[in-house]
Amino acid sequence: MSKRVPYRFRTDIEAQSLDSILTDFLRSKNAVITEKEKVLNATRAYWLPFALKDRGEYSDEQLKHYARTAIYKLQMHINYLAENFGLFHDGEQAMSLDEPLGVHTSRQRPLLSIQQTPTIESHPHQTTNTSLPDLENQVE
Repeated sequence: MSKRVPYRFRTDIEAQSLDSILTDFLRSKNAVITEKEKVLNATRAYWLPFALKDRGEYSDEQLKHYARTAIYKLQMHINYLAENFGLFHDGEQAMSLDEPLGVHTSRQRPLLSIQQTPTIESHPHQTTNTSLPDLENQVE
């Protein structure tokens, strides 16, 4: 059995904010997916390939494998979002996950393109309008 390492993340957030709504959703006890699974799955898809690269112990081929896996998981979640919030044109299907990465046919594009940077709507009690971060300038 492998040794387990405790990890805790704690932060304070505004009580009447979008982050508060998010944390309530993450902690929901009647959900099929646990809080731990939601947080770790999302974090792995966003940051695991960078963590492995930073560690310096993985070959380029291994890093590419983990990056492809992360992209696949992100594409699955993009499809899930698009289907749940009606972001596909009428009659279109979600992008095929069997296609090579980066290849999208015109019948498989969500209404929201990657180039558009949506603004996160403020919660009614929030005073500021927060834009999505520019990840392109934050990543090596």
